Amino acid sequence: MLPGSMAPLIDRLMSVPLQFVGARHAEQDTAKKPEGCVVLTSSGNRGKRSREDDNAVLPETKSVKNDAVSSPKRPKTMAEAVAAYTGKKFRSRKPDLVDSEDDEDVGEDLGEAVGAETDEKSASESPDDADAASATDESDADFTSTDSPSSSTVSSSSTPSTPEKEPTEAQASTKVSEDSTDATKVPKDSTKVTEDSEDSTDPVSSSLPSHYKFNEDPADRGDNGSRRIYKSWREIKGKPAGLINHGVTCYMNTAIQALIHVPAVQHYLNDVATSKTANIKPGSVTKVLADLSRKMWGFDKGKNSKPPKYVDPKQIIRRLDDINCMMSEWQQEDSHEYYMSLLSRLQEDSTPKGKKLNTSIIYDIFGGLLRQKVTCKKCNHVSETKQEFYDLSLGIKKRSAEKQNSGTSTESSSDDQTQDSGSKKAANSQKRRYSIDSSVEEFFSNEVIRADKKDAGYMCEKCKQLTNAHKISTIETAPETLTVHLKRFKFDGNSSSKVKKSISYNKYLDLTDYTTNHTSTMYQLISVIVHEGRSISSGHYIAHCLQPDGSWATYDDEYINKINEKEAMSDDSAYVLVYNKLTTHKQTK
Repeated sequence: MLPGSMAPLIDRLMSVPLQFVGARHAEQDTAKKPEGCVVLTSSGNRGKRSREDDNAVLPETKSVKNDAVSSPKRPKTMAEAVAAYTGKKFRSRKPDLVDSEDDEDVGEDLGEAVGAETDEKSASESPDDADAASATDESDADFTSTDSPSSSTVSSSSTPSTPEKEPTEAQASTKVSEDSTDATKVPKDSTKVTEDSEDSTDPVSSSLPSHYKFNEDPADRGDNGSRRIYKSWREIKGKPAGLINHGVTCYMNTAIQALIHVPAVQHYLNDVATSKTANIKPGSVTKVLADLSRKMWGFDKGKNSKPPKYVDPKQIIRRLDDINCMMSEWQQEDSHEYYMSLLSRLQEDSTPKGKKLNTSIIYDIFGGLLRQKVTCKKCNHVSETKQEFYDLSLGIKKRSAEKQNSGTSTESSSDDQTQDSGSKKAANSQKRRYSIDSSVEEFFSNEVIRADKKDAGYMCEKCKQLTNAHKISTIETAPETLTVHLKRFKFDGNSSSKVKKSISYNKYLDLTDYTTNHTSTMYQLISVIVHEGRSISSGHYIAHCLQPDGSWATYDDEYINKINEKEAMSDDSAYVLVYNKLTTHKQTK
């Protein structure tokens, strides 16, 4: 049995057979069309259907006369086709996401196709039918679609009225954009992406436009007036090879890998290897390191040659006694200590006899000047001195971190708060990380020198007494390359222990507030030496280094793995941070 609603339709089709006429006759007003005719049109007229006898099938559907309305567009979806055929308007569930500008919310307004299609009917219908159609269109005025610039409001033919103007292309696109925005669901991670993008916003372009970005200016020589260094990579491209680990030599490898990722250092080593510098002996540590670095970059085989997969650093390992005689080739040592010892050897090799060490090119790259002011608490005499420095050793105090997070972490047994416990733990974990900014602030804060022990305190040059004093340091000359050492290891004479506190550090480090004259001083991170393990005599060292093409890579001895910037900026076990000072525009003109 057929459903009751289908019976009238079947009876009609059986009693009135279908007949076919050509499309050209259907478009003529004089054409005589039999009852129940179906018009077949060509592909060029596809979508322009004429159903003269729709009222016999669907008596509730009415048509109106509107010569200003153009032929309807072809329905894009099944929902539009059904709406165009039945004349019923409805709202459907909005789509989750809009993939392109062409996508639209099919449940917004579907009256356009119906109104335009019914306007193709004969103009000879009765005024009553026209009035009914007008009432229907007025009641559904808010359903008018605007996804086509040619759409217009359907008006009644019984009362004269001024036709409304068709919406402009800009207005239609604005409407579609608003509808798409309302219909689009925002992904859950969109807020996180926005936060990440804000965190990674380049402060140089936003708040410090007077600085060059790292590797932006090929002629960048820094702010300190040196004419011997270049701080951009210039002709150096690609990435250096890894270094073979000879058992316990990862501390050497990471120090060397961090050094050769300082552009000024590698340019200098290239000059040494090609005999463009004076006072460097053929058998010196500097010459051995220069030859090793050229092999790592692949320069020894020509400009266009590719670097090897890895290089054996056995020649530099054999010179350990010349670099630091207190270190052993057969046990794990401190990578930062080796790093600074190697810098010291490079400086001595490049300084002619009778000259001061601060005349070396190594001082041009790593050297800075601190102004220290000591005030005697007894006579208020102020003594000022200047001290050269090549790195900053910053402390990591647990109590400082705990003070920062006091009151930030609470526990609750309620169901609502337990529901979000996972996100709260992640947030509190992030807050508990000790910030490098706190360590820098502590380093440059007021230090109290107390005379509470024998031969301890400050000997005032004016009152000639051992008294208490206040000491504060500021940066007189900021180094072009800043090495930050985090004091993770403590020594008690016989053994060492490690401070495992997580460290938070950023891409940029602003030291403007700690300079003597408050000169704008901004640094960008280029290398991170990481220690993984429990103590200085065990564990493993790796290095995250910024490549000439702007990407980051992790150097794990001979293995090199590409990582994203976020990973390089969030290693909890960071031990040594190497920063490159951003040069002001006026210095490179």
